[in-house]
Amino acid sequence: MEKKISLEEVPVLRLGGILKKKMDTKGLTISNLSKDCGISRTTIHNWIQGIGPSASNIPSLVKLCQYFNVSLEYLLFGKEFSTRFANKDEIVFQGKYNDFEGIYYVLIKRETTLKNI
Repeated sequence: MEKKISLEEVPVLRLGGILKKKMDTKGLTISNLSKDCGISRTTIHNWIQGIGPSASNIPSLVKLCQYFNVSLEYLLFGKEFSTRFANKDEIVFQGKYNDFEGIYYVLIKRETTLKNI
């Protein structure tokens, strides 16, 4: 029998708070981060205000992960679900999570560095 997931186990999107905290730690403004990562100021502002990212924002989220040296799941949910790998030419993050509709596997492979973008 499949285990049912309680609401407490479902990750809550925390992108705005985590992004703001990381920016404060580095002394960054939205404009600074926008320029450094090539993400529009409006997009960053919306995320900080609690408007969640869409699937088309994944490349920008990965840039932020590289910039702040955090995993995608930490940036989004404030939790680590996956394993981080040190080899920069291969898999960067890998993991899985469950929700009400099934199990999702996350695999991020580094194709290029932020400097080459």
